[in-house]
Amino acid sequence: MAKQSKRKGKSTVGNRLFIEEEKTQMDYRKTLGGMFETFFRAKGLEGLRPRTLKEHRVTIKYFLSFLEKKYPDIKYVDEVTTENIREIMCII
Repeated sequence: MAKQSKRKGKSTVGNRLFIEEEKTQMDYRKTLGGMFETFFRAKGLEGLRPRTLKEHRVTIKYFLSFLEKKYPDIKYVDEVTTENIREIMCII
């Protein structure tokens, strides 16, 4: 009798990145404003109440304003450090 595998059905390909996808992901940088807009859309789709979304937006705008004044050269999400976040948390 032939040996059968435990898995049945079609074989699947794992989460591989092809060369083009890998290059695109490495070159892609999200701006702070773009990332927060994505965040707000996701929270809206999750069903957060309008007041909660408004409070999130106010807090994020305050954070962006702080970064713009104290660190004007920070434009992308990957440039924000833990220290920047700790600093704003002490002020809020």
